[in-house]
Amino acid sequence: MSDEILWYANRATGAVCLVLFTVVVLLGIAVRLRARIPGLPRFGTVSLHRTLSLSATVFLVLHIAAAVADDYVNITVVDAFLPFLSDYQPLWLGLGTVSLDLMLAVLITSLLIRGAGNCATSHGQPAASNGPASGEARATRRS
Repeated sequence: MSDEILWYANRATGAVCLVLFTVVVLLGIAVRLRARIPGLPRFGTVSLHRTLSLSATVFLVLHIAAAVADDYVNITVVDAFLPFLSDYQPLWLGLGTVSLDLMLAVLITSLLIRGAGNCATSHGQPAASNGPASGEARATRRS
């Protein structure tokens, strides 16, 4: 690929990431507040949030790959993951790196939480089977 195509690809994927992650954050707030988007059921909002999150992550990977591959400036893979070490605009690249690191932390913890929930229910019991909301606890209080 030519340097000009990589330069434009880097800028374009960065702009798309900015828009997509803004929409993802707004949808995440809407999901947390149990708000409904007109024309979508509540599960549609969650599904849209997840789909756009995946799309934004793909564009972010493309953005990082284009930035590392582009020879216009010297950005290394290390610069993409360790903040404020780059020779090229260390503040802005460092803030982007911190954002990437935080996004990876959110992604990993959400996958671990989802996996832990599946583990608790895979043994045939709901996750809160002995809690105060379970039927067993209500039955013992009444008698």
